[in-house]
Amino acid sequence: MFALPNLFGRNRSPRPQTGGAETASPEAFPAEARELLTAARPRPVASQPVEAGESSPLDAVIAKWREALGTQPNSGRIHLRLGVALYEKGEYEEALIAFRKAARLGQEAGLSGADCGLAHCGLGCALLQQSRGYLEIALPEFRKAVHALNTTPDFAPPSLTQGLALYAQGQHEEAIAALRQTLCLGPEDGLLGTDPALAHCALGCALIAQDKDDLESAFVEFQRAFCLLCLARAPLVDKPPQSNL
Repeated sequence: MFALPNLFGRNRSPRPQTGGAETASPEAFPAEARELLTAARPRPVASQPVEAGESSPLDAVIAKWREALGTQPNSGRIHLRLGVALYEKGEYEEALIAFRKAARLGQEAGLSGADCGLAHCGLGCALLQQSRGYLEIALPEFRKAVHALNTTPDFAPPSLTQGLALYAQGQHEEAIAALRQTLCLGPEDGLLGTDPALAHCALGCALIAQDKDDLESAFVEFQRAFCLLCLARAPLVDKPPQSNL
């Protein structure tokens, strides 16, 4: 059994209407996210397939982020965005290196809880893309992603709070039901900010805890969490910053 750390203490009171960087509006996850979540194998961002030997549009994005790292090698956000671009291109080994660097830099480098969640979730997904045999290495990353997302100043719907608590107590079947119920909610029900990604990532952890042979179903949930976080925290259209992040 894999226990998630510090899953209690979520505030059940009404979500405050603030303009803080971590409290996303209902528009935080655009139409592209909803389309991605209906796919069996969602991708973090939309792109066209590239034939062998052809230059990918992502090459220029990757080159810009790598150039930015030349002057800002300790920028967690640059490592994070480089990891997203590399992952989207299918360069999973390079992507996991970038995600690992971002995760190690963490909040000391100015990353938010959601950014750290993306780094850990991306690292776990990149490991599983390389080989499903890396499950035991990837699982701690997904648990760290849940922990990071659960410390952001969002106010979770009761079903999400309940699902996280049930999982921590080892009641996996009940946790899965509560988390799936959460994912049927919408912004009008208080499911805002990083909570949808948190629910997907926690659901993946619960599915694995219940049945390790059901890795593919869990991986779909991890990828859904990843694509939501990508769209919210590291869109590929971002430009390399002109100053330290």
